[in-house]
Amino acid sequence: MSHGLCVRDAPGRVLVANERFVELLNLGQALDVRGCRSERLIRRCVRQGALAPGDARRLLGSLRAGAASGTDELIFELRTGVTLAVTHQPMERGGVVAQVQDISDRRRSEQMITRIANFDALTELPNRNQFHDYARSVIEECNDGRGFAVHFLDLDYFKQVNDTLGHSTGDELLRLAAKRLRAVIRRADIASRFGGDEFVVLRSGVDRRQAAEALALRLVEEMGKPYEIDGEEVIVGASVGVACFPHDGQDVDQLLRHADMALYQAKGAGRGGICFFEDDMQAHARGRRAAEINLRNAIGRDEFDAHFQPIIDLRTGRIVTCEALLRWNHPERDLMPAGEFIEIAEETGAIVQVGELVLEKACRACRDRPADVNVAVNVLPRQFDRADVSGTVRKALAETGLAPNRLEIEITGTALLRNVTCVNDALRGLKELGVKISLDDFGTGYSSLSYLHSFPFDKVKLDRSFVANLASDSRSLTLIVGGARLGAELGLRVAVKGIEMAVQLELDRSEPFFHEAQGFFFSRAVSPDAVSEMLRARSAGVALPARRGRA
Repeated sequence: MSHGLCVRDAPGRVLVANERFVELLNLGQALDVRGCRSERLIRRCVRQGALAPGDARRLLGSLRAGAASGTDELIFELRTGVTLAVTHQPMERGGVVAQVQDISDRRRSEQMITRIANFDALTELPNRNQFHDYARSVIEECNDGRGFAVHFLDLDYFKQVNDTLGHSTGDELLRLAAKRLRAVIRRADIASRFGGDEFVVLRSGVDRRQAAEALALRLVEEMGKPYEIDGEEVIVGASVGVACFPHDGQDVDQLLRHADMALYQAKGAGRGGICFFEDDMQAHARGRRAAEINLRNAIGRDEFDAHFQPIIDLRTGRIVTCEALLRWNHPERDLMPAGEFIEIAEETGAIVQVGELVLEKACRACRDRPADVNVAVNVLPRQFDRADVSGTVRKALAETGLAPNRLEIEITGTALLRNVTCVNDALRGLKELGVKISLDDFGTGYSSLSYLHSFPFDKVKLDRSFVANLASDSRSLTLIVGGARLGAELGLRVAVKGIEMAVQLELDRSEPFFHEAQGFFFSRAVSPDAVSEMLRARSAGVALPARRGRA
């Protein structure tokens, strides 16, 4: 029999007890329990160390109660590690029948299920569910006017760790980050993993902003320290958004939403910083959400188009390439340039669909132009993060029939910085297709001379800031000529952007290292039909005077 069974009379003496009962309570096989008072048996369990004194008192109390009316299942754990369930059933003439069952396996399964439901398997931190339960209990206890702070934390550049070092390294990084969180918080606080590289810390007893700020700065400091994983140093940062109870929210969901808004602001300000929730963030978030909806609806309505800015060969004066620039045919605001909506498109992932649409339209328009006129299309950093750029280009070329050597893909140093390995692989895949690659805005931002050597570029486009002061600043001329000379000696075509006046053009044309030019002096970005008119004029012999000297 798997159950232990014991019959106790009204005075408390044991009438019958099976072997399983004796075994489960560790009473000893040689002991004859018949006639013994139940109190004696329980004291014996305590003396032998099997039963804690507190559990002994609970068991005696349940026996007495069971003799009168029966009791619910009583569960307690022996010091041997065995978990027992005890039930009692009263008899007609007094006394009670006690049934004892070993439920250790059931208990372990229940505990495992509970842990899975409430704790993150990777970091062993409480998960979102457990955080919600804890936060609600803290809110119920905040009757003394004291508050608490919710810190929403996100690791900066975590995706790069996964992409460059592998997911196993990323997992270990998350475990180490969780360990640091445990070391920072107090016993009364809770640190939780919400998913991915997002963590939330609740600091209780906070009635001053300074205390919440001090913890936020400490979190940024600790997360930003180097990690050593498999003998390699890994460095990431952290951004933190903070919302305080009761000023920033009256319930858990509202506090989390507001802390997340603050985190978004912190990351937008440059990462590695902290930001507290402010009321105007809600209006900003609503506006951003409305813009996101309009953007996605615009994709469905095919409201995005490509306009084109000519790029001129300085030796011949002819149009050699047209750069495709994104435009939104907004039903209420007419033609919107990309600068007014591209940030939202990148953040929401809509840039992938928009990029595909513009690429296809640019390739289709170029297909119908003279064979010596190419098209250049910008690919933004988030497109490398969220899409198969090589596959997207291959599809566009196949659907439009454009020859690969007539397509130029332009990227900036920012895209290269995000994920060197991933971007390099994508660019080499494009080169294998026959597509040309250009480094845009060279000389500013994250541009580096090493990029010219490390990546398979065909062209480098010097940033427009170099030409803005050419006529008045000799240093600008020195810099732009030096950059052009370097590119040319590496076998790259060199284009200069931002030509807006004749004097800038003449200075550029006087140097042999410049090959192409682009700017308002020649043309703004215009519609496909306007480009066609320009090309027809070119065919009629209308062109810039040819530059003399070396190409």
